[in-house]
Amino acid sequence: MVRYRWIFRINILVSCCFYKTVYFRRKLRIVDINLFDTIKVVHQYSDVNSETIACRRNAALFDFSFMSSMRISGADSLNILSRTAKRDFKNMKTGDIRYALSYNQSGFVRSDITLWKEGKNEYLLMSGLPDDVNDLLDIEDSQLNYRIEDLRKKINIFSIQGPNSLHKLSHFLNGELLKRLSYFNFMKIDVLGTQCLIGRLGYTGELGFEIVVPSKQSSLLWKHLSSRITPCGLIAINQLRIEAGFVFYGNEFRLPVTEKDLGLEQFSNNNAKKQDLRLICFEGTTNQNLDLWAPTGNLVLPEVNQIIVTSACKQPGSSKCIGLGFVKIFDEFSCMQSYVDPFESFWDIKEVPRPFYDTLKELPRTKLY
Repeated sequence: MVRYRWIFRINILVSCCFYKTVYFRRKLRIVDINLFDTIKVVHQYSDVNSETIACRRNAALFDFSFMSSMRISGADSLNILSRTAKRDFKNMKTGDIRYALSYNQSGFVRSDITLWKEGKNEYLLMSGLPDDVNDLLDIEDSQLNYRIEDLRKKINIFSIQGPNSLHKLSHFLNGELLKRLSYFNFMKIDVLGTQCLIGRLGYTGELGFEIVVPSKQSSLLWKHLSSRITPCGLIAINQLRIEAGFVFYGNEFRLPVTEKDLGLEQFSNNNAKKQDLRLICFEGTTNQNLDLWAPTGNLVLPEVNQIIVTSACKQPGSSKCIGLGFVKIFDEFSCMQSYVDPFESFWDIKEVPRPFYDTLKELPRTKLY
């Protein structure tokens, strides 16, 4: 996979003056993120609004094969995994899926992962960040009992999301078996004659599933699935995850943040010190092109009354935009209703509850039947 690095540098001619006034006073941070190749991912199959509506009201099909994946096995597997992911996986049972956070050498969150337990001392790791796999592949420790297999050319990952996802999938597999699947669990199942792994989880806030498919059968299976389920591209999935209030490592982890700043401390045992940051959802106004929008340039930690916008997309049926960003907590009771973007790309910014699509949380998203 071609890898693109976003490296943000201060111009050398002004670095001395800028460093003193910004780094120490406003804590300037420069982040180097190894992203997957978005050029090779389909941005949209049809009208983006139609794709997102299909997911919210019916069912939608996504190709998540840009994810990096690996299998790790052996008695010391968890020892190796702990070098990147800071969570206790010892009590996982076969068929369990765990969400966890990956950390850089400075102790800040760099990505999020899912870990699937396939058997005793055998795990499947998936991450959007290629370096989560690359770094583990680079480990050489002859004293430990483990084996790592790079799966990036061996499997494809499809996701079916939406309130009717179980009904749609029942055309291709045994739906009665799938009804038994608990949230964040997976099973082996036959899909049109191909043995796949299917997990109950997703990235939209809707009922959904992810299917791990052998690459040799992936094209044919995609053809069959897309004949009954609306295929959606990267722009739609980005909008859907923002509506749900979910983070993406290429956006929210651009700043040096901890699990507590993200509100994800329940998924980590890192116990980092909180930095007086809070991730919020907002609505606002902008003239930016919001298709796969991401912040550019040098990001700074926010001052009081400011928001550092990390994600944004169009708000369906409105001229406004919605997004995610970090604000500064100036006391334990601080909660403001409006914020200012220091980069002046967004304005009229107001904090709103999440998820955007169901702020009263009236829609059931957990029961399969």
